[in-house]
Amino acid sequence: MGQELTFTLYITNTGDSVLTSLPLTETFDSAYLSLLDAQPAPSASAGGQVIWHNLADGSPLGVNAATQVHLRFQAQASTDQL
Repeated sequence: MGQELTFTLYITNTGDSVLTSLPLTETFDSAYLSLLDAQPAPSASAGGQVIWHNLADGSPLGVNAATQVHLRFQAQASTDQL
């Protein structure tokens, strides 16, 4: 299989109220990538999607506060044209 790739998603609450519900869905092309790991752990992952039902569960995201999601993939195919 191919190289490992790491992506970091940065989420900042730029609103004026605390977020107690923070759903997130990250979509990727499963023909090119396979998910190895995600932190925090997702609620579900299948068919090119990684889903978190509530990233703020137990830890609300305050005004101007930030959080990160780390995703680690393995390349399955190249997009290089020969």
